[in-house]
Amino acid sequence: MIPIINLRGVGTALERELRLNRIASVEDMAAADPSAIIAIKGIGKMRAPKLIQAAKDHLAQAAPAAAPVKPAKPIPAARKPAHRARKPVEQPPVSKVAAAETTTPAEMEKAVEGQDPKKKKAKAKKKKAAEKAEKLAIEFAKAKAKAKAKAKKEKAKAKKAIAREKAKEKAILAEKKAAKAAKAAKSKTKDSKGAKSKGKTSKDKKSSKKKSK
Repeated sequence: MIPIINLRGVGTALERELRLNRIASVEDMAAADPSAIIAIKGIGKMRAPKLIQAAKDHLAQAAPAAAPVKPAKPIPAARKPAHRARKPVEQPPVSKVAAAETTTPAEMEKAVEGQDPKKKKAKAKKKKAAEKAEKLAIEFAKAKAKAKAKAKKEKAKAKKAIAREKAKEKAILAEKKAAKAAKAAKSKTKDSKGAKSKGKTSKDKKSSKKKSK
């Protein structure tokens, strides 16, 4: 798409008006209806067809001329290569020096260890020590887990014992409280009975005095 500003006779002010009316490219101008272009601000009846024609000319000049197509040359048939018997390639014998160069450091170390009995013994001793250390680590981990489980069990047992003691204390306090309340109630009833008996004796005395008079 060619921007409308590239069209001859279109400035920045006219470009803005054209864009507002959806004429943003030279292609839009070439395909536009003259009546629609006339309605745009700043373009009259005389100018509208000129702009449309200018857009068409611009597109005609911009379009490249089609290049003539050359006929393709016929591809010659590929020749089949003649089969020739190949001679087996003789490989040169590998020398000891070359064999030593191709061996890796790890392989060299293994070969030396195999020849030296002291190194072989030291390696076996090292392996045995590593296995022993691994076994000890496993045993230590097991003992640690066992001790942890035992401590947890003892803690739970202690908690239960404390809870039982607290329950016993509560029961004893409740019994004492109930006994105290019962004693207080008994003494109260005793006092009330004594007061009643005293009232009766005073009444009897008064009645006896009245009779004697």
